Amino acid sequence: MSINKDKLIELTSKLVAVDSYLRDTNDYPNATCKEVLAVFKEITEDLGFTTKINEEGFWGWAEIGPADTEMVGIIGHLDVVGPGNLDEWKTPVFEATVKDNMIYGRGVIDDKGPIALSLLVMKELLDEGNLTKRIRVIVGTDEEVLWRGIEEYKKTEELPSIGFSPDLTFPVVYAEKALLQVQIEGPAIEGMDVTFGEVFNKVPDMAKFDFGDKADEVEENAKAAGFEYSREGNVITFEGDSRHAKDAAGSKNAIVNLFKSLPASYDNPLVKFIKEEIGLGEAIAIFGEKEDKPSGKLTFNIGKAVLNSEKIILSIDMRIPVEASSKKEVMTTLGAKADEYGIKLIEYDFLPKVYSPLDSDLVNKMMASYKAITGKDDQPVSSGGATYARSMPNILAFGSKFIEEPGTEHKENEQLNLDKSIIAGDIYLNFLKSLM
Repeated sequence: MSINKDKLIELTSKLVAVDSYLRDTNDYPNATCKEVLAVFKEITEDLGFTTKINEEGFWGWAEIGPADTEMVGIIGHLDVVGPGNLDEWKTPVFEATVKDNMIYGRGVIDDKGPIALSLLVMKELLDEGNLTKRIRVIVGTDEEVLWRGIEEYKKTEELPSIGFSPDLTFPVVYAEKALLQVQIEGPAIEGMDVTFGEVFNKVPDMAKFDFGDKADEVEENAKAAGFEYSREGNVITFEGDSRHAKDAAGSKNAIVNLFKSLPASYDNPLVKFIKEEIGLGEAIAIFGEKEDKPSGKLTFNIGKAVLNSEKIILSIDMRIPVEASSKKEVMTTLGAKADEYGIKLIEYDFLPKVYSPLDSDLVNKMMASYKAITGKDDQPVSSGGATYARSMPNILAFGSKFIEEPGTEHKENEQLNLDKSIIAGDIYLNFLKSLM
């Protein structure tokens, strides 16, 4: 039996309708966190699950199966990134719009649609009966920023013995790079009081500023460098690639391109640092070629820049290959480079790698279910994404997107393919039954 498509649209729509993103990193949990958990509770109670939510807005869970048995976990999140460039959206951002067998809206693939799908898979299993273990879906509300929600869950609630996160791609993600987020501070630039970008983990697609009498020089530099930009009067808008920071390698970064286009008269050590050390989603000039076979390249994304009368603060997201480097090595190397320029390096957040051997029991069970449903002989993959799989032992990212699908998470016009989601649901049903 497969998942009902209309029911998937209904549940996804209810979750997407809540604009559950953080306007301010420190304002957590905010009202939208509580609101989306209330919707989650209503949905799961209606499905007949045992449900619990944290009243402060940190986390929620819902489970099926006989009490006092082993718990299988499905770990995901109900927070999302901000809307991005509203002019680029073709449908309402916080309204699930169905068109040509796709659902559009913020969070439909990251991670509200996959959570809705997981709940419907659990409902199928509940209705079929014969459960010998509990299955619990666990949701946090701060996955896109600092993971405070899931950390609060771990302080008081039971952890699963095995499970998956439906927050990346099939067939199974056996390796996730470590995530290291830092801030670099430098002296202010007189006359520039502006914020570019939104968050650490998104490549900024736009950086706009009125350069006044410096506009001609800025444009000349941008043109010579081959950067994409537009100009109206003295206002120059730099364009970049809107994508997740995990895919930053080779990307055009609007903030970087703006800084690299500043005239030499902008004599600032942090500007010099960007001009001389930062490339296309990488920092090879700093770290050299850091790459390994399991997980790929070290990526370096300047997701946000805050400029005020006192200082400049860059928010940087790095994804560290599982074998090619370590947090200690990256911080030591970057710290030494910051010292060379007289700028300050501050660690903001760190999430350790996920790395499960290809012959592990969990990888084998997931691959067996994937092959049973799809008939494909694909191989396990690695990712720069940072999912809740690394928040608990014996959890791997497992779908819900297929590797051939475009990555629209964190982008405008985020989308979920309904037909492929039904196939994903069949894979999850097969896998969970194999654990019973």
